[in-house]
Amino acid sequence: MKLSIVLPIYNTESYLKRCLDSVFNQDLSETDYELIAINDGSTDGCLAILKDYESKHKNLVVIDQKNAGDSEARNRGLEKARGTYLTFLDSDDAIEHFSLGTIMAKAEKENLDILYLRMTQYDENGNFLQEMPPIGDDNTILPGFEHPRRTFPATLYRRKLTEGFIFDKEILLGTETVLNALSQSRASRCSYISIPYYKYTNRVNSISKQGYTERSYFGFIKGIKNINAFQKEVHPNPTPQQKKYFDAVIIIFMTRIVELSILPEMRKDRFEEIQTIMKSLNLNYILEVMSEKFKFLNSSFFMFSSYQTYLVYKQKVYLFAHNLKKRFKKK
Repeated sequence: MKLSIVLPIYNTESYLKRCLDSVFNQDLSETDYELIAINDGSTDGCLAILKDYESKHKNLVVIDQKNAGDSEARNRGLEKARGTYLTFLDSDDAIEHFSLGTIMAKAEKENLDILYLRMTQYDENGNFLQEMPPIGDDNTILPGFEHPRRTFPATLYRRKLTEGFIFDKEILLGTETVLNALSQSRASRCSYISIPYYKYTNRVNSISKQGYTERSYFGFIKGIKNINAFQKEVHPNPTPQQKKYFDAVIIIFMTRIVELSILPEMRKDRFEEIQTIMKSLNLNYILEVMSEKFKFLNSSFFMFSSYQTYLVYKQKVYLFAHNLKKRFKKK
């Protein structure tokens, strides 16, 4: 089995047939790949659709479970996967027809551990929004610590890289960031392919809109702790390159904390809590690095909040002056 595709599903009946059709209209023999579809307690017609397709495609593996959340659904898929390579697909998205053959040929020919795949973003009505930036280029192969990263779904992994890792259900936003970062740290050969592949649907009510919640905040902290614990266990004396790699992932989570969990309501309690946590993890230097973007993040909340107030006031003054200038021009 060359490839396993893991597909978690929850109440996406209106998208599911398009998604499934895209997977089965491929230039790869159905004996060479499997689609593991996990119905995570959907209350709409998703299970009936899956059963219909299961009767037509021997490489479709349907798992029906009580609702346990996106992470648990993906973990069931990881347990069942048999392919040499592994990738993920969201049930409101789709992949380009007749693309898997070319992708697998490149991965196998170049003995790749990770292959980043091209992503295009659409709205819910199928209208083109944007092309996502490439992650590397077709002609370059680099070790995991050197190659740029992007979290799934448009990523092909050598499955053995993910062994021992799970999607952490405590991390609402970013559990894929952790899995991707840990897996790539094991990789020796990473590359990118520019053929059209992943069609991402930007949904108004998607889970990514939940970044401001209490659960998201604690999930961001858990992400930092998971990355930090792995680095200390596997690379206790990291090279400068390895240290830079793991620090970059921690900064992703810290940026989310500042932008989504501290700044909107200017939360002093969270500001002080995150300083305490970073100190306990010996990551104070991260706060210093981030203070270049978020002034006084490594200082007191009074200094931090005062500077943010100043920035808001400065922006208001600029907009007032700009509008005033436009009025004078009209006269």
